[in-house]
Amino acid sequence: MIRPAEARFLELQTAFEREAVRIHEHEGDGELQQFLNDNARRNLTTVERAYHELVDYLMLSYLVNYKELAPPRLPRIEPAIVGGNRQPASQPAADSGN
Repeated sequence: MIRPAEARFLELQTAFEREAVRIHEHEGDGELQQFLNDNARRNLTTVERAYHELVDYLMLSYLVNYKELAPPRLPRIEPAIVGGNRQPASQPAADSGN
């Protein structure tokens, strides 16, 4: 679970940095800060969700021995898409409530 996620994050790092530089040069510091914060928030939310799914999987599979109730496989951690779902500064990103 961790190694595939880490590999995917590293695959996206160059594109992420390129997009950050583009935003800084063309849209300014405020938009760059928003981009970085949004990206970090999405990634942290994804990791948090996967952690809770992993706890459920492990507890149901091994602690209480109800494998039939456990999710069928380990959760996956997918990094945020660089530049994806970016909102203009005048429209804050919607909060998912999670």
